[in-house]
Amino acid sequence: IPRFVPAGTVLPSQQDARRLDTASYPNLVVTAYPGADGHYDCYEDDGVSTGSTQGRSVWIPLDQRVRARQRHVRIGPAQGAYRGWLRRRPVEVRFVVEAPPRAVRVGDRDVPRSNGRTDGHWWFDAAAGAVVVSLPRVDLRAETIVTIDRATGRRRTDAERLLDGYPGLARRITLISDASRALVGDDNRAIMHLARAGERIARDPSSLIGELTGLHERLGDLDEVLARAIDRHTDLQSLHPLDPPRATDALTAARRLLAATVAQFGI
Repeated sequence: IPRFVPAGTVLPSQQDARRLDTASYPNLVVTAYPGADGHYDCYEDDGVSTGSTQGRSVWIPLDQRVRARQRHVRIGPAQGAYRGWLRRRPVEVRFVVEAPPRAVRVGDRDVPRSNGRTDGHWWFDAAAGAVVVSLPRVDLRAETIVTIDRATGRRRTDAERLLDGYPGLARRITLISDASRALVGDDNRAIMHLARAGERIARDPSSLIGELTGLHERLGDLDEVLARAIDRHTDLQSLHPLDPPRATDALTAARRLLAATVAQFGI
């Protein structure tokens, strides 16, 4: 589901939530979008009574500040109260379209990096182009400030330009790979190499610029790969004229998606 948000938006959500029937968001996720400072007041009540009309509710302020060398999100302090409200709970902070930072801190405490979601660590979600900080226990009555120290003092780096739009590009490449890799023979290695760029970046965030630059340079070459596969399967289908042309239909659809992707992203 696409989300269209103004620059600087701070958007609360939940992680792994199947129902919205609890008195608090048990796994709060705070997603900060780039481009400007932003603010959001996250509202909670018990969800079942009319107590909110009598002031029994909680507001949690969420703020983002963007500077050339730093970007930070401030959570709390929460105001208000009601029965069942959870003061301490896990919170995940996501800095979208942000290159791997030089350091991440919660208050004055350094946060170590991991290669995936781990409590008390930060990690780079290459598929979303986001720096993710997983906090296992946050006191929402207090003020918690999560800061990333950028590796460069420039407002917009080469890495961030490459990350702009990358999640959508990565999804397109995955669709093309899923539709065609079993049909292109030995050429599937080229497709799989591009589709797995995000996995390599997640393991080694310092490879981001090289991986995304190479992806942009090689994506257009896939058209020739798909064209060769279409010709090959067209010849094979001519030997079985009564069979429906499933392979060529799938490859043609993948080629159309590739052409639209190359045009949309200016590659």
